[in-house]
Order: sequence, then structure tokens, then C-alpha cells
Amino acid sequence: RDWSSDVCSSDLVAVARSDGRQAFDKLIVIAEDQGTSEEVRGVAVATGREVVREKTNFLRRMGVEFKTAQTPEDMLAILRTSTILVERLTAIDKFPQTDNRILPDLVEIIKQDGSLEMVATAFISFNVRTKQAFQFGDYGSVAEWWDKHHSEFEGTQSP
Repeated sequence: RDWSSDVCSSDLVAVARSDGRQAFDKLIVIAEDQGTSEEVRGVAVATGREVVREKTNFLRRMGVEFKTAQTPEDMLAILRTSTILVERLTAIDKFPQTDNRILPDLVEIIKQDGSLEMVATAFISFNVRTKQAFQFGDYGSVAEWWDKHHSEFEGTQSP
């Protein structure tokens, strides 16, 4: 959907709150646009902060498990092919912390996934695994950093 005419409409806010990445990204553009009225920018900033707080609250999803045991390879396949959000989120959450094969997938999720919850979860996992502190929504910095540093993580996986 083209959000350009929806400048902070209730539709745009509702879709951003409902896990819509395009709507969230549009809110960020509005929040940073000095040519937009203070009132509209305020709504965009407040909504953006609310969405970030909600999506980065990792504790609300703790305890979700797969119904059957999954290998890291199985989890990568789920991450890449499943259309079920909770399965994909669980694949990130349960992927072995010492196995960095997931990092390229996390970067792709950060760059283009349509689910804000997936993007937020990928940011958290990426930061923990790489010992970085990228802020949710700073997609370009993650991609740029990964382009420069990916070779440091190649082939680093669990025994």
C-alpha cells in the first residue's frame, strides 16, 4: 500500500501497531520530516516509540517451544520457508547461541521482512551474536556493518 497520502491517519497508525513494517517505516519518515507539522510529527514519534517498545519486549514470548525437536538446519529451513510467524520467531529464539550460521538470515530479515516482530527479534539476536548495539529501525547500518564484517563470522558454528 502507498502510505504517502495517509500522513498519520488512523489507518497508518493501526497498521504499524499491527506488525506492518511499511506503515512503521512511513511513521519514521514522518517523525523525521521537519516539514511536517509538530502535531503530526508528535503522533508519529509517539506511535513509533510504542511499536518499538512492544516489538522489542522479548519476555512476552518466552517459553514458546517447537512441538518436536529441531536441529539448527531444521530451524534455518523454518526461518527461510515457513509462513507461520510464531514458528519463525521460535526458530530465532531457539537457534543455538554459539552457531553463527543464522547471521546472514537475520540480516535479510532486518533488511526486508514485512513483520516488525520478526525484524525486532532479528535485531536483538543479531546484536547479541555480534556484540553490537544497533537500534531497532536502523536497517541500513546493520547491512553496512555486515557487508564489512561478515567474513569474521563465516564458518563459526556449533561443534
